[in-house]
Amino acid sequence: YGLEDPRIVFLDGWYYVNYSAIAPAGITTALARTQDFISFERLGIIFAPDNKDVTIFPEKVGGRYGCLHRPSIADFCEPSIWWAASDDLVSWGDHRLVMAPREDAWDSGRVGCGAYPIRTPEGWLEIYHGADPDFRYCLGAALLDLEEPWRVLARSREPIMEPGAPYEMEGFFPNVIFQNGLVELDDGTVDLYYGGADTTVCGARMNVDAVLAMLASEG
Repeated sequence: YGLEDPRIVFLDGWYYVNYSAIAPAGITTALARTQDFISFERLGIIFAPDNKDVTIFPEKVGGRYGCLHRPSIADFCEPSIWWAASDDLVSWGDHRLVMAPREDAWDSGRVGCGAYPIRTPEGWLEIYHGADPDFRYCLGAALLDLEEPWRVLARSREPIMEPGAPYEMEGFFPNVIFQNGLVELDDGTVDLYYGGADTTVCGARMNVDAVLAMLASEG
């Protein structure tokens, strides 16, 4: 049925693009790479159905490539964020649960990662999306340990960004902010690129220190 939700990271001289590949057999995550965004080398499926919301870390962690992913395991719990590691970016293992939805919170329905995590002195800052049971999607932030990214050090109690503009509240899928891309700037800010209501492509500028100050310890 198509390709969607691409996330891009620059590693080893290549831009790696992982994306959801959707077919009657289910939703898989596939990986491709490019150096010019004109021609692409397809590396194949890296996570079997049903799995999506994959983001690859911008550098190795403990000598291995790392990623966050989101299996759809709704039979026993709500969709949650997991960690995995790889030696070649294709075969992934060492799976560990990172973060689950929280009861009676803005992200009580499901959580999933956004663009690649941002390295800070305090830890990896991941901007993630969360939804409630009514499928209202907002953005939150989590701080992950630099050496053991499956350990959550802190997490936003409230959304750092939620639907409010008309183009976020009205559209094909209303009340949705869904972020897949970012660009780190030299002044401590980050430009986020996100979908509004599954209808428009939007941008927002985020101050990293301000977001870190909003987080509450998980320990």
